[in-house]
Amino acid sequence: MVSNELKNNDKTCLFRYNYAMANKNKKKSGLTAAIWILFTLILVIVFLVKQNDIMSILKETDFFKYVFGQNPEFIENYEPQKITENNEDSILQQETDTQTEFTLSTDNNLVEKNTQPVLPQEKISTKSENALPTDTSKATESVKTEANNEEAKVEKTENAIPMRNEYLCFIVIEGNGSVTRKDVNRQVPKNDMPLTKSLNDLLSGPSYDEANNGYISLIPEGTRLVSASVKDHIATINFSSEFLYNKFGVDGFHGQLMQVVYTATAFNTIDSVQILIDGEKTEFLGSEGIWIGSPLSRHDF
Repeated sequence: MVSNELKNNDKTCLFRYNYAMANKNKKKSGLTAAIWILFTLILVIVFLVKQNDIMSILKETDFFKYVFGQNPEFIENYEPQKITENNEDSILQQETDTQTEFTLSTDNNLVEKNTQPVLPQEKISTKSENALPTDTSKATESVKTEANNEEAKVEKTENAIPMRNEYLCFIVIEGNGSVTRKDVNRQVPKNDMPLTKSLNDLLSGPSYDEANNGYISLIPEGTRLVSASVKDHIATINFSSEFLYNKFGVDGFHGQLMQVVYTATAFNTIDSVQILIDGEKTEFLGSEGIWIGSPLSRHDF
């Protein structure tokens, strides 16, 4: 009977041992399964994140073809996803590197000159159509403004030169041969000897436009102004000897005297003109006897 009890106890212990071992193996199997499930989830997550890269690598390397003899249909038909414009801008930003220039300092040491981002050459071409930076546009406008100001200053300086009206007397020969006086008004710079300037301009003859309008001068060619002065409203004008001879006769002498008198008396300070020849008073012009021995006024013509 004791032997039966011992056998029953041994069976009970063996049962308990087998049950414990079964539970222990079940726990190990559950832990192992959990680990495999976790590993599988990690692989799935990695695959989903890097799907494009993984599929591209599998297709480019022909992994399944080398291992199994051929690529699966989903690998053969797979097309890598294209990078969108936003992604391209993001990659462009990430690919932007920094170029640093160096220069030699006074003590022959390398020092950083400037640092600016350098874009890849292919990316630069896609941005080349953009407008100039605002700072560059402002600088250009500033340069244009300064140039316009300089031109305005030059124009203002030129216009600031004091001018005066210069009245000269020329002649027009009418169709019937009569001599007619024609006065012209020019704008000339002011100077300290306006009478001398006007008489020299008179001796130079009419301008191109005035000549086209039929204006001429009857003062003999080669006549030079020796001197000119004003005293007590009388202008004393000294001409060279060429003034004595006029190829047009009486009308020519009359016309040349009228030109000189009207030109000189255009000044408010002059009422009459005394003609001198080489510094000497002469009574008559030419053989016709045109009187010049006393001051002449506009009333004499």
